[in-house]
Amino acid sequence: MGDSHAQMWIPALNRIGVSEKLKVIVLYLARCPAASLDVWLTPYDHDYTACNTERTSWIASINKLRPVTVLLADHTNGVVTAASGGKQPFTSAQWQSGMEATITDLHPSRAKIAVLGDAVTFDRSPNLCLADSPTQTQTCDAANPNPDRPGQQAAEKAAAKAEKALYVDPTKWLCTSTICSPIVGNFIVYYDAFHFSCTYAAYLSGVLQTALKKVL
Repeated sequence: MGDSHAQMWIPALNRIGVSEKLKVIVLYLARCPAASLDVWLTPYDHDYTACNTERTSWIASINKLRPVTVLLADHTNGVVTAASGGKQPFTSAQWQSGMEATITDLHPSRAKIAVLGDAVTFDRSPNLCLADSPTQTQTCDAANPNPDRPGQQAAEKAAAKAEKALYVDPTKWLCTSTICSPIVGNFIVYYDAFHFSCTYAAYLSGVLQTALKKVL
């Protein structure tokens, strides 16, 4: 459940579902975080009321369905508040509170809950950078963490801890302690500045399945 960062895990979740004999249902809406937050829809310059309506519907459906596990995933860089008219990003405290509220609202489902942490955002789409610099791929690297594109990973981890949910940090599958490369082995890791490629997401199915063992 979440925004496009829930959707991008589908190739991995499909393999895990087959392996674990679980049905995978993906509830997502672009730019709509799982965290209970009033978001400003930046590209269209208005309050994203449809996000709140959809999130409420998702939570009601999940509580009725009572699944084994609920996974929450969000893109957390550059998300701005409706209250500010799109001028201010959410604070860490606001994001943590929003994620805690969603997890609390999911308690009636009796599901085990995990938060899939956000990936580091690149300054530029790596595939475009690689096309421009095919022999100097290191110029396409991003810092880990990226100070120019900060996310809410710490807030989501704190929310998961407060609500006794599992937090899965994917950074170690993407980056060293200081650098994120757009290429790992034979894979191009991202298809734009903040989404995994389908092939790399599928490649991560094994490590993700191991990380989720406690909730599956």
